[in-house]
Amino acid sequence: MADFTQQGQGEARKFGDKVLSPPTGKHWIWSQERIDEGIKAGLIVFSDSGLPYVKRFYEDTKGNIAEDIWLDINPVNPMAKERTNYPTQKPEDLLARIINASSNPNDLVMDVFAGSGTTAAVAEKLGRRWIVCDFGKHAVYMMQKRMCLISESQKLGDSGKKKEKYGEASKPFCVVSVGAFDFQKIMNLRKNRDAYISFVMGIFGLTERDDRLAEKYRINNVCALKDGNPVEIYPVWDDEFLRNVRVDEDYLEGILTSSGGSLKGDYYIVAPESCVRVGETQLKNSRGERVIFKPLTFPYKVLEEVARNFSIEEQPSSPENINKLVSSVGFYFNESVEVDLEKTAKGLKIRRFTTSILDRNEKRYEGLDGLAMLLIDSDYNEEKGFTVDTVIYQKDFQNQEAAAKGLSDKAAVIAIDKHGNESGVVKLR
Repeated sequence: MADFTQQGQGEARKFGDKVLSPPTGKHWIWSQERIDEGIKAGLIVFSDSGLPYVKRFYEDTKGNIAEDIWLDINPVNPMAKERTNYPTQKPEDLLARIINASSNPNDLVMDVFAGSGTTAAVAEKLGRRWIVCDFGKHAVYMMQKRMCLISESQKLGDSGKKKEKYGEASKPFCVVSVGAFDFQKIMNLRKNRDAYISFVMGIFGLTERDDRLAEKYRINNVCALKDGNPVEIYPVWDDEFLRNVRVDEDYLEGILTSSGGSLKGDYYIVAPESCVRVGETQLKNSRGERVIFKPLTFPYKVLEEVARNFSIEEQPSSPENINKLVSSVGFYFNESVEVDLEKTAKGLKIRRFTTSILDRNEKRYEGLDGLAMLLIDSDYNEEKGFTVDTVIYQKDFQNQEAAAKGLSDKAAVIAIDKHGNESGVVKLR
């Protein structure tokens, strides 16, 4: 409803069977003819006190076309309820405008650099389906927390002093972890055989290559040891093996035959998963001794896109470079991360940190060099799950100790290494 008067004294008008004078100092905004038409069309209604009002319909208003530069949406201020303290967080009102303008309810919205999860939160509130992605583990945990607690967040478009809660739980969602692929060029496997062998050995933490092992075990392409046991690099550089031969039980029997019956214990085969037809398989050599074949597989995608010079994408070790991932290319597998911590008067101290990842020189990280960050749940509840409320980056540690406030006796931590691998939930002692 809209007011039916404007400034400036005017005369009385007839509204149906009533003659009404405007308030002092004002006049009716329509002429008598238009008032008569409005009464017939039902566009004029009366309040309980008898004052006329005109109906305004959204589709009849022209409004103003939004400009290219949006200055009417404020940044997330330090006291805002939606603030997550993620360095690149965008206002929910901004994402609401974009999503409303480009999609309809139940459409699928995707953000592949989702950061703090504003896209997911706004899409959920607007009744859209969503997929959000991010390489950073900090971002993944931040998004998970935000969606789990969305009912406590602010309702969209609420600009009043007393903020209204959204009040609805999110629809069920899952968190999925996949390998990171983004390679520069296709490798010529035959030409770059040595580079390929070094690469796939590195995937599984094998740093010492010894081609003499093939002669020792009498098996082609055995060139490394894992826990003292032979490792064969499946020869994908040979077109026959790549296209036609597969690691099946016949292939394994052939290995036993080639070894002359001397092979026993564990035997590893590094191969693309598409070239392997069996899992861990136990056979016996000609002497009746057990041989356990253990395939170490990786996605075929590597063969299509692996580059000679690659580097693992690293997790940020400070908030300043949280979105500055290594600009080259990478591929990662989940590796083990272990951490042991204790509470101190200052906050917490790392007693021990280990990760099996390698640096760019194929060396093990020492001390905290391989650490990216610690994610902290200051009041961990196993039934409710791990909820990040504090992040401590590697640069914040001095002598393996860092400041942290509000740690309860239930505080727990997840350690993230520079390649994005994470420890389990570790309770502070």
